[in-house]
Amino acid sequence: PSPLRPGMAGYWVAGRYVSGRRYLDDRLGWWDHLKWPSIVKLTMKTVSTACANQAAAYLNDEIEAEKLRNDLLDDFKITEEMADLLAAESSAENERVHRARLFPKMQTMFVRSHVVTLIMRTLEHVAVRSLRPRVADRLTKDPFRSARRKEVRFCPSGPRGGGRAVVGARMARTCLYANAISFFSNYIFQQSQLFYERYCDYRSRMEQGKTDSEQGKINHLAGNVGGRDEFLEFLRSSSLLSDSCRLLLTQLGALVVSSVGAGLGSAVKPGWGTILGTVLTESVFMQLLK
Repeated sequence: PSPLRPGMAGYWVAGRYVSGRRYLDDRLGWWDHLKWPSIVKLTMKTVSTACANQAAAYLNDEIEAEKLRNDLLDDFKITEEMADLLAAESSAENERVHRARLFPKMQTMFVRSHVVTLIMRTLEHVAVRSLRPRVADRLTKDPFRSARRKEVRFCPSGPRGGGRAVVGARMARTCLYANAISFFSNYIFQQSQLFYERYCDYRSRMEQGKTDSEQGKINHLAGNVGGRDEFLEFLRSSSLLSDSCRLLLTQLGALVVSSVGAGLGSAVKPGWGTILGTVLTESVFMQLLK
């Protein structure tokens, strides 16, 4: 094999590029996300996601307000001068509200990102234990480092050429695998939130029923068998199942869309462009669904 120039993690054998990176080299330990530079990338992703979400929500509110003003104008309920005045006031208030929500949302998302990361590490551990190394490597690959490696391989100065368009196309496929565990971890977190919210709603309705019904008190003293049956029936309710299926489909759609965004970002700037492309397309997709 003929070695490549210094810094290249690979070599050529019989006209085929062989990566010098071993399987699972990108896999992080349980607490590696708190170390440098992982903590920087996690913070950047959290901040950019929060900013993108707030910007998308702000634009959505502006569009809704503009639509309402146009309807009022069409019905001759307000004049052009009143519409301009309302536009200035509502835009200023909308900006103030979303700006005030930004920092608390960053704090919430930062804590949430660490919880989701720990779920990811658990799923990665299961994947490494139960899957072949090649498959587990695809699921635990670092998109940032993978994009930088592909930049060295495929950009015009690299051994294979092809440019950043090839890097973007390959990174879209890479991120579809590499981000699967991340999105599934996020789904587990949101599904847990859904169950918790429904359980709290169920408990409040049961407590209200106990205060309003003497039979509810008897069931409570007798072991609350009827309450358990009602709770199981509630878990099988169509609303909970439909919300769970909708949540799963949303995460699958976000995975596909963010992978395309990662490919586009990698075509512009492999590495940081990969992260920003992933975050921006995911945020826009989630806001459009809302």
